[in-house]
Amino acid sequence: MNVRECERVMPPRPLIQWTMPLCAGLCMSCVLVLNIAADALLRERAPAVGPLWAIPVAAAVFVVLAQSCAWLAPLKRWLYAASVGLVVGAVVSAWWAVGALSASKALDGRASSSLELVVQGDPSINDDVYSYTCEARADGKNLAMVRLSCDRELKVGAHVRVIGRVSRFENDAYGRSRVLRGEMRKVKAVRIASVDEDSPGPLLRLRNGLLASIAPATDPARALIAGVVCGRSSELRAQQAGDWFSVTGTAHLIAVSGSHLAIVGFVLESALQKTRCPRGLQRAMLAAALVSYTAFTGASPSAVRACCMVFATLAVNGAGRRRHGLSALFMTMSIFVLLRPTVLFEMGFQLSCVSVFAILCFCPYVTYALGELGVPSGVAGMLSVTLSSQLATLPITIPAFGTFSLIAPLANALIGPVVSVLLAVSVVLAPLSLVPVLRPWALLVPMIAARCALFFEQLLAAIPGASVSVPPHGGGARVFGLSGGAPVCLLGSIRPTFRDGPGRGTGRCDLGSAGLDGGACR
Repeated sequence: MNVRECERVMPPRPLIQWTMPLCAGLCMSCVLVLNIAADALLRERAPAVGPLWAIPVAAAVFVVLAQSCAWLAPLKRWLYAASVGLVVGAVVSAWWAVGALSASKALDGRASSSLELVVQGDPSINDDVYSYTCEARADGKNLAMVRLSCDRELKVGAHVRVIGRVSRFENDAYGRSRVLRGEMRKVKAVRIASVDEDSPGPLLRLRNGLLASIAPATDPARALIAGVVCGRSSELRAQQAGDWFSVTGTAHLIAVSGSHLAIVGFVLESALQKTRCPRGLQRAMLAAALVSYTAFTGASPSAVRACCMVFATLAVNGAGRRRHGLSALFMTMSIFVLLRPTVLFEMGFQLSCVSVFAILCFCPYVTYALGELGVPSGVAGMLSVTLSSQLATLPITIPAFGTFSLIAPLANALIGPVVSVLLAVSVVLAPLSLVPVLRPWALLVPMIAARCALFFEQLLAAIPGASVSVPPHGGGARVFGLSGGAPVCLLGSIRPTFRDGPGRGTGRCDLGSAGLDGGACR
């Protein structure tokens, strides 16, 4: 069998372990409980607690089926895992709901001047209004998370006191989304009384200093560098360049995720290999550097998810076990939900997990189909990643943005390598801008790479029909959403074709050594 024939053999179905029903049960019960808690927090109507009975009933049904139905014996572990996930998810989310109701009650009747607000992340900028997620404190106690709106930029970690108005969120789509993310009130600042911007830790001080030297608000190229290196894309989204990335379907290239950690890890590992340190020490230093970089960029859900999958892979390698990307993904998701149930309602977490699942499951099939159409293997590999992730995330992106990018596969193939080069050179050169003498020259090469990326973005975004508008609540949105879930239904109907020869057709999905965003099914 020649190489071309080997490439055209239908890939085997990926192995899906019991971790998937465990994670699914965990997520479903958390979503149900948290939505009922949101009804109580918004106080627009009495929460209907009747649907909560579905959780113990479903868990009991799964246990009975696992014990009494012989024809379900192959799925016994799945049924037990799903029942455990349902029960544990209900307990964890109920615990969060009780804490949220208590925090909401603690904020009742409090004036904004009595609260000390600690900025927790980068802002959202809209019409020169900066919106921040803040931790509200009073008398030295942490009360709750709130949403602060003001007319000036604040650094992450800043302690702020404002004169303004504290109010509840309205029971609309925006207010419900903020409450489900853990924010109990909105604070509209009329005047900022005091700001203490002394960052609490060295990583935050380094990040704020680097952002100050990059100055992302002064130029779109600088804003792109800040988004790629520091994980801050607020200024880029507020400019016209941010619309280019949305039209071309390449906004994910800016978000810090597995691909970023892979490039940063490659740069660091190349430097460590030139030293005489033992291999074990090099791996420990690399792991510590990746954790530090994840925290440095703001610890977004996609970055933390990728970092956890890396550590799961390293742990499995150290134990001499076989790596399995889907199990690593589902275990990481389960840990996320157990620690912070509200992460389920963050779009970054949803897009990251769904796209990685699609890449792990469907990339080999898309690559195979493109190969049958005569597409070269290298091009088919790049296109399959974009097509798999884009179609799988349609049920999330269409209701949120109302657009579908038709040029995304081409744009990702052209701009992806440019952004990778931009990240690699920026990680090395951008920190040199902290030195006043080197500041005029440190960003020269990153600026050239950033301008190249923006040139291609503007060029592709200007093509007629680059994206189509889909009304979020229309019939077109439902059609596009169903098309995103169709591959999941097709996965079970594909008959695996096992390859001849040793080491082939194992049916196992392997998280590769550099597969921080997923892995290749072999």
